[in-house]
Amino acid sequence: MAARRSGSRALPLLSGWLLLVVLWGCSSPTISPAARSVTPSPGTSASQTSDGGGGTSTPSCPAVVPGTITVGEGRLPDGKRFGFVHHFDGTALYLDPAEMFSDEAAVRAAREDGEIGPEEDLPDPFYIRNPETTIVRVPVSATLSITLLASEGSSPFPHVRTATELAALYCSPDRPDWLYANPDELPMNLVVVNGEVTRADEQYLP
Repeated sequence: MAARRSGSRALPLLSGWLLLVVLWGCSSPTISPAARSVTPSPGTSASQTSDGGGGTSTPSCPAVVPGTITVGEGRLPDGKRFGFVHHFDGTALYLDPAEMFSDEAAVRAAREDGEIGPEEDLPDPFYIRNPETTIVRVPVSATLSITLLASEGSSPFPHVRTATELAALYCSPDRPDWLYANPDELPMNLVVVNGEVTRADEQYLP
């Protein structure tokens, strides 16, 4: 059966205008079960300098990869992808790939996974399948575009951020109050081109 982080995940969708990021159909990549622990040196930092083409700059503080993150061997295929970002070191996202379904596809997937009965429907057609929680390291493009959600009042509004600002969320013990979701498990829609993330948009989850 499903578990929040160790199997399939079913979540209700908050319908209406609050869903600010379009749900993208995406498939999980094939990832080797072999895994290796990341043991960064104390001096490891989130460094990415501009190549003159509008790239990112060096963050003001290091974003050392936590020793709790284990990275599996594998490469995220090109295309539109969904997953949970656990860390960003300024040069790469550490992603747990998953699948997001909506509407009738969500109901079918939930029935296939045994989350609901064959005649049952989801209260809101929203379902996340995540049977494999292996984390992959996905490099980012020098022109990475990022959109994060922020809680202002009762609605999460999008905020465009640079790679430097995103890395700063992971290297400072103080997280800003405007953050909507936990940056240690950010649901994000990604665009991957030539093995690099060119766009990362946080997905609103109620």
